[in-house]
Amino acid sequence: MSDDEDALAWGVIVVPACDLHRLGVEVALDLIPEGSCIDPDALDPVLVPGVIGRTPGG
Repeated sequence: MSDDEDALAWGVIVVPACDLHRLGVEVALDLIPEGSCIDPDALDPVLVPGVIGRTPGG
C-alpha cells in the first residue's frame, strides 16, 4: 500500500488546495469532527506561531 492508500484507509479526507481556494477553508474545517485535535506541523509557522517549521506528514 502507498502512503496515500494507507491514509484513506484510516479515514483521512483529502481536500485539494484548488477546492479550498474555490470554496473557502470552511469546507475543510467542517469536515473535522467536534472535539478532534489536529497536528499543525504541516502548516506555515507564520499562520500557527507554535509551529517551529513545516514537517511533511506532521
